[in-house]
Amino acid sequence: MDFKYFETPLPHIIIDDLFNETEVKEMWLELDFLTHTRKLLTPQATASAVEFDATGAPIYKKKNLALFLDSLYANRDISNILHHTRKFYDPELLKKCASQHMIFNYLTTCNFDSTLVSYYEEGDHYDAHYDKCVMTFLTWLYKEPRQFTGGELVLSDYDYPIELRNNRTLIFPAFANHSVNAVKMNEGVPSMAGFGRYVISNFALFR
Repeated sequence: MDFKYFETPLPHIIIDDLFNETEVKEMWLELDFLTHTRKLLTPQATASAVEFDATGAPIYKKKNLALFLDSLYANRDISNILHHTRKFYDPELLKKCASQHMIFNYLTTCNFDSTLVSYYEEGDHYDAHYDKCVMTFLTWLYKEPRQFTGGELVLSDYDYPIELRNNRTLIFPAFANHSVNAVKMNEGVPSMAGFGRYVISNFALFR
């Protein structure tokens, strides 16, 4: 595990290889299942960031497929992803985060979280938005060798991109506007075969 704290442009933490090889393999079993059985849903079904035009019609800020895992599993331990992402709330990790900047103290007092799996393929993106929680964890996964370009997360208010890496986790304050650059799949890659950009988003909040 490679833990790095960054002060600018706003406090954020990047952890590479938070999940070990076995954990990643087990999460991939679930990601493949969700993709190939068409469990992932359109933006209209996942309460995504939305604006409304002059007539009141919704304009969704994202184009991708996604699913809130907590709505699928009554028991978190049934899900490899929900089970392994409990690592986000390991007391030692939270203590280390809080020691970097006082804003991460909020992680020690949040009492609820939810997890969203999202998948991006050709042309998929997410316009600038903020999350309705206290702190956001994002973990990116994709199959090697990478079969796409783009898909970087950008801290939009600062035009600050975060390099996309496999098994990289980003922790940042949810009030920060962020976006996802459009994904461009390599030529000849079949659609919905799981070769795009996955992100596991965990939202920590008070309830």
